[in-house]
This record gives sequence, C-alpha cells and structure tokens, in this order.
Amino acid sequence: LTEQEKDVIGENGNVLAVGRSGTGKTTCAVLRLFSIEMLYKIRFSLYKKKYQETIKDVRCGSEDLDNAIGLHCIFLTASPVLTYEIQRYYKKLTENIKSEL
Repeated sequence: LTEQEKDVIGENGNVLAVGRSGTGKTTCAVLRLFSIEMLYKIRFSLYKKKYQETIKDVRCGSEDLDNAIGLHCIFLTASPVLTYEIQRYYKKLTENIKSEL
C-alpha cells in the first residue's frame, strides 16, 4: 500500500476517495470496511469477556470473528463482476485472519 492508501484506510470518520480507474479506491474501501469490522468485533469480544469473567488475560480467538454482532457495513457497486471479486477478497481476508488467530 502507498502512504496515501494507508492514510485513507486509517483515517477517522468519513472519507471521500476520488481518482481514476485502477488507483486503489476499491481496495482502500474494502480494507477500511474490513478493519473497522474486525476491530469492532475484537473490542466487543474483549469487552464482553472482561465483564462476564474475572480473568485478566483475555484474548480474542478466531471463533469470535464469526459472531454476528451490532455492526453492519455495506459496500455498494453497480458491477456484478466487482461485487463477486469484493466478496471473494473479503472472505479471503477473513479466513487469513482466522488462521493467524
């Protein structure tokens, strides 16, 4: 990722990315949605475990990433091909994170 792409992905709040085809807008959007969702799930899992157990060393496992909890993200495009590719990419990212955990 370029520094500009990292900035777009890590920026707080709303982001508007403008550029011509092939500049990485979709990649940034998918990575941004993915990171927001994963951080939300991890934080929710840690919060939930912290207040339900008295264990000090709480970890988030791969099973926690499958839980459907209060955050929903939508990625909208008119291209069926792009829709399929984004779904495939997102699923691959999730599986890679689970295998690492």
